[in-house]
Amino acid sequence: MIGAAEENNVTMMIGHNMRFHKIHQNVKELIADGRVGTVGIARAEIITSFRKNQGDKFTTDQFRLNRTIGGGGVLFDMGIHAIDVLRYLLDDDIKEVSAFSQNLFIDCNGEDTVSAVLKFKEGAYGAIATSGALPYARNGIEIYGDTGAIITEGSVWISVRSADIKLFTNDKWETHTAEMNNCYLAEIDHFLQCLEEKKTPVVDGEEAKKNIRVVLAAYRSMDEGRSILIEE
Repeated sequence: MIGAAEENNVTMMIGHNMRFHKIHQNVKELIADGRVGTVGIARAEIITSFRKNQGDKFTTDQFRLNRTIGGGGVLFDMGIHAIDVLRYLLDDDIKEVSAFSQNLFIDCNGEDTVSAVLKFKEGAYGAIATSGALPYARNGIEIYGDTGAIITEGSVWISVRSADIKLFTNDKWETHTAEMNNCYLAEIDHFLQCLEEKKTPVVDGEEAKKNIRVVLAAYRSMDEGRSILIEE
């Protein structure tokens, strides 16, 4: 896809919509401004219940749970967005991953629940959790640095549940309220601007491929029962 787009002078953008929530853009600015110091641990989760949300339309062979159709289960469908948003917030790439998965609740040939530990190139550790079988989760961001911390509630989802950013700095908690926006509309606006101004999108093919490589390494980790270096 990347090669075809380049050969035909086509602007290519991959839909990693979590980057376009204003709340995540604000969190990224706080980290970049040094409000939490050097980040040591970063966490993100994206969890839902397909069975509850889809009702009578729920099937165990849908693409979200089918490696044959979708390339994987919930990690490829949802977990990749947790990976991407952590890479975006920390402005860093992942060099190693260790992942665990099971079909805890759904009999399918993909996976319904995944937990993974990430090691970033600059030294921070990350953790993601994703599931298509659990009816409630915080679906938030947690950033822990050597001088502060950031927590969001319900921001890693299609629509943000709370616009509040809880920032721990100078030995006290502060609440910063972000603008609520539609991440899909913001994403489309960015793409249209790139087309009009002939700019490279923030998530072009090469940037998105970094997330794919982490996901594929995570699947290798699950299958082989060991930590996987992305460059292997």
